Amino acid sequence: ELTAEKEQIAQQLTDLKTQKIKLEKENKEINDALEKFTKDGDNYEKLMKDLNLNSYRFSIEWSRIEKNMNEIDYKELEYYDDLIDNCIENGIDLMITLFHWTIPKWFDELGGFEKEDNNKYFINFAKFIYNRYYRKIKRWCITNEIVNYCNASYYIGIFPPNKKDISLCFKVYWNILECQVKIYYELISLVIIIRTISK
Repeated sequence: ELTAEKEQIAQQLTDLKTQKIKLEKENKEINDALEKFTKDGDNYEKLMKDLNLNSYRFSIEWSRIEKNMNEIDYKELEYYDDLIDNCIENGIDLMITLFHWTIPKWFDELGGFEKEDNNKYFINFAKFIYNRYYRKIKRWCITNEIVNYCNASYYIGIFPPNKKDISLCFKVYWNILECQVKIYYELISLVIIIRTISK
């Protein structure tokens, strides 16, 4: 006969298995979308045109571009290069989001946004991406719904890293806000410099 503790453990294992199956299904759907874009070329953009869409906001996955600290994977950037060029060719206006709730493993191991000293890594990534695409992209979203991210990840604990610490929640929120402000002024400075050089 199972004790209450063993029943709880059994339930947790069942929940983990269910979650694993769900994540594997979602991961397959994402991979299928990427493969379809790679193989079919303009189908992705044609679908948007057929739906009469004239704009598209997408995220650039930091953990895909900088798998290891200070090592940019230019091969992975080619996917975004092609996506951007194909969208522009099809008359689709673009907006890039720089942070949509995922971070590189190495950044997480350093403490992620829980430590203010780590902000510089995200700021550097943002500047790098902006420098690469500013000629083609006019609209930028630095962070996506950071209140929801902080609440779900650090207060309710339903998203990674699944913590329930209100103090830490506010700390992460503050650090991301600080990143957003610093990135904004960094990008504004770059725009001024670029316009000055272009004259």
